Amino acid sequence: MTLPLARRGIVAGVAMAFGRALGDFGATMIVSGSVPMATTMPIALYNAVFFGSHEQALVLAFVQLAVAFAILFGVSRLGKVRPW
Repeated sequence: MTLPLARRGIVAGVAMAFGRALGDFGATMIVSGSVPMATTMPIALYNAVFFGSHEQALVLAFVQLAVAFAILFGVSRLGKVRPW
């Protein structure tokens, strides 16, 4: 009975955690460094800019921006009351 009532809070928490993990750069760079094939989006974006592949960096930046907007849109829809 409690879990259906907490659905919005759980979804919002998961979305916020995913958004935080999407933008996490410093801790990942310090802990794991730059592993070529096993990396996160911010590290791949940094590597693309660092090695001069600006087209790839632009694509990665737009993908990251689209995911962030999708998360914001999804979380904002949680606050709207739907009549059942």
